Amino acid sequence: MTRPQRLASLVILTLAIFALAGCAPATHPGASPSHLPVPTSTATSTPEPGAAAPKRLDIGCADISSPAALASVLAGPVTVQVPARVALAAYSGLPYSYFVEQAGGLECLWSDGGAASSVTGAESELSASVAVLPDASAGWATFQSTYGFGTNTTTNCLLNDGDGCQFDALVGNSWVEATIGKLSVAPTSPTTASAAAASFFDHVVSVVRGSHYVAPTPHPATPRGCDAVISPTDFAALLGSSQPLSAEGAGGGYSIEFAGAAQTGETRCFMNLEGSDDGVGLIDVLPGGGWAARESRTFATLPSGPTTVSVPGLAANELASIRYSPSTGEAVLDFTRRGAWVEVSVEPSLSGGFVVPDDVRSKLIAVAAKIVTNLS
Repeated sequence: MTRPQRLASLVILTLAIFALAGCAPATHPGASPSHLPVPTSTATSTPEPGAAAPKRLDIGCADISSPAALASVLAGPVTVQVPARVALAAYSGLPYSYFVEQAGGLECLWSDGGAASSVTGAESELSASVAVLPDASAGWATFQSTYGFGTNTTTNCLLNDGDGCQFDALVGNSWVEATIGKLSVAPTSPTTASAAAASFFDHVVSVVRGSHYVAPTPHPATPRGCDAVISPTDFAALLGSSQPLSAEGAGGGYSIEFAGAAQTGETRCFMNLEGSDDGVGLIDVLPGGGWAARESRTFATLPSGPTTVSVPGLAANELASIRYSPSTGEAVLDFTRRGAWVEVSVEPSLSGGFVVPDDVRSKLIAVAAKIVTNLS
């Protein structure tokens, strides 16, 4: 499956939650806009860009819930999980949870340890998750317009598909998304499912409503727009391909992760065969995300484990590694640059119009070197 297709699957999953729930979005009494998370005027410190995950909220996942607290809501026991680790066990791309975390938000997951879907990226059915994104009023407005509702809260539930619910709310200026699947009481309708999940959603809102956050820490500017990172012509030429390519940004639906990506200045470029949506490559630049690149190296295993490589132009403290599967032709090169996480990947097109070269590792390093120059 191409990475553009996986993005489309994620969009379809979100659209299903909002379009197939069979009921209008439900309002939620706990998310009163009169209760605002209070921002402070400045960040408490200015760490080296990309050195660590930004900490803007004064709450953590343990303040929101725990396996013991979820025992009365879920149909079975769960444990604390790392969202990015679960995602990278299912697909090779940069986990979307890092977009929220790099924006200073929270990504929390409790599950039975089941694998995420390799098609949709969704967590195990027996799970609960919470994401909190500060300063998200603009993103929330886009979310509202995308899915056509006018309230500050919405709850949608699906039966026979994990018996789960997704709850979204604007709590003060923070966007809160919570999901829950495999409820302890088997629901008979979306309404009864929503009622069964309400205590969990109420508690999440209460915790976030009482939280505070600090202003974001600036990071070095990263060129916006695909051509500023690498042009499709250069990308194809450095891979030794004569196939004309075009670059496209993210499109389709909208989510809290997309709002986080917008806050960070993330640039995502799908390299497609010209005149087609058949994707052959992806470049992702997450400003300030160097910490996430280093963390992910400890558990990324697809399409293989990472091997350290040398990319011309990188500074001594900037790292690069490649994951490559000769059997599938998929290759992913990750490196850090000026505090940012840059990921470059290629895979064969479904139409056969693009074939990954045998020496893809050296050619990907050449692509990375060109991006290093462009990001200097």
